Amino acid sequence: MNAVQYSKILAEYVTKLEYGDLSKEVVEKAKMHLLDTMGNMLGAHSMSWSKMVVDIVRKTGGVPQSTVMGVEGMYPVIMAALANGTMAHGIDADDSGARPSWAHPGSCII
Repeated sequence: MNAVQYSKILAEYVTKLEYGDLSKEVVEKAKMHLLDTMGNMLGAHSMSWSKMVVDIVRKTGGVPQSTVMGVEGMYPVIMAALANGTMAHGIDADDSGARPSWAHPGSCII
């Protein structure tokens, strides 16, 4: 299979998934990851780099679609994702994936 097929399989699975299909353990783990990411966002909210990105997001303008944590107003989804992702990884205390990637999936996914 190529990457497009993997993406399609994942997308089909996610669109059909219902909350009731999830085990208690999965729900609890997801909640912990969400709280962890939000805590990191809160911790990075006042950092200079977060303020710079939020300033750019505000100045860019565009269609009001999504929120930025701790910032009044609505912003284009791509710009809100930039600001929220910056804050989620801003204090470098976010989750780490398993080897070999050592990625930080929470700041990308949430």
